Amino acid sequence: MTTEEKREAKVFLEDILRISTVNGEKHEERLAIFIARYLQEHGIPAYTESVGQGMANVVARVDGIDPGYTLVLNGHLDTVPFGDRAQWDSDPDIPVERGGRLYARGASDMKSGLASLVMALCLTIKRRKRPRCSLIFLGTADEERGGAGAHQAVKSHILDESDAVIIAEPTGGSVGLAQKGCLWLRLSVEGRTSHGAYPWEGVNAIMKGFAFCNKLDHFIRTYHHELLGDATCCLSHARGGIVPNMVPDHAEFFLDIRTVPPLRIDDVLEKAKAIAAKMEKDTPSLFFHFSLLNRREAIETATSEQETIKLQRCIKAVTGVAPKNTGINFFTDASILTKNRPELPVILFGPGQPAVAHKNNEWVDLQSYYQAIQIYCCYVC
Repeated sequence: MTTEEKREAKVFLEDILRISTVNGEKHEERLAIFIARYLQEHGIPAYTESVGQGMANVVARVDGIDPGYTLVLNGHLDTVPFGDRAQWDSDPDIPVERGGRLYARGASDMKSGLASLVMALCLTIKRRKRPRCSLIFLGTADEERGGAGAHQAVKSHILDESDAVIIAEPTGGSVGLAQKGCLWLRLSVEGRTSHGAYPWEGVNAIMKGFAFCNKLDHFIRTYHHELLGDATCCLSHARGGIVPNMVPDHAEFFLDIRTVPPLRIDDVLEKAKAIAAKMEKDTPSLFFHFSLLNRREAIETATSEQETIKLQRCIKAVTGVAPKNTGINFFTDASILTKNRPELPVILFGPGQPAVAHKNNEWVDLQSYYQAIQIYCCYVC
């Protein structure tokens, strides 16, 4: 990249960091419009699609040499909240450069990745190069919560003809080939109350709920993946009880379950129902009820996939170092974008550092950002 190209890339990143898109505040449409206009100014057809309540996706398409092959370039527009502003060394709303890093909310997760995709497309057009295949840029809203933008993209059939998806999530320059699935499970337990002095006359909903959680946790932890590590079952919330001298007849539990291939969400739900059925059979007046608050399948792409090999070669060509393969513990839009096409290859790669995502004083290394742009320029051509 030339000095002028780097300057332009930095200004663009700073501009989108200044547009606050905290999830839940419904300002993501502003960023979608800004990016669409920026792409249009660089000769790339782009449009926004409303997701409702101040949220919108931004979509652009660039024709390539092979019109029969389509690559989707995805990044999300929203960020998590700032947290305690007093714990930041600078205003999280305003990007500040210190020591070759740019500090602001979203700098790492994932506006630097989003910006690198946009800049790579613009530089490709500016340099009068033609992509190797058709490209669809997709900026999605609401990734940090319900994935409304990704769901809308699926409904709009944007991915129907796609052959692969790359998502610019923060991977620290590594190639993300696997992603944990996520299931948020709410468990309601009904027991039978009794006097606390005669607990055997009742059915303690709290104790039965903990027993259930332990059994499900034991099942889930038997699954392990080379890149992702162990599947996990985190009991994140428990509530129940009446007064100190009464056996509780109702309790509620929330489980954050992270799956790894080949464990699927349906496998977890089937096991949960089996555990509940066994416990209900063994204990009269005990009943379990489930509700799903979030459901995202685990994702895995082969190292032999042609897009994996292409990206690895480009990373080495730009950085001089062969990249490492990695797994992603947090969920992304990938599980939604591929829900109708689970065979679709998905790769994650971005300049941000996952270790600083969602934290105070979030930052991105500017040199890594510039390199990501060059890597994407290489990758799409």
